[in-house]
Amino acid sequence: MESKRLKRQSRTEQQLDVEGEKVRVTFLVPKPLVERLKNAVFWTPSNITMSDVATTALARAARYLEHAHNNSEPFKQRTAELKGGRPVK
Repeated sequence: MESKRLKRQSRTEQQLDVEGEKVRVTFLVPKPLVERLKNAVFWTPSNITMSDVATTALARAARYLEHAHNNSEPFKQRTAELKGGRPVK
């Protein structure tokens, strides 16, 4: 059963385009959500990591935004870096 699960994850990863060089990303997430996710990863009977879960969630979010706002196509490359720091209130 574990090999079927791994194969299914591999196909999902390919569909979500999550292969390639890894980079560190830093952003704030509500503490209760982080604790909930840590508990889920801890109690899940497989070798998933927090990074695996975050990568899949971010890929799905990108796919959703492309679908909802760009006719299901990837957005063109941005012309500048995103502005960091706290949002303006």
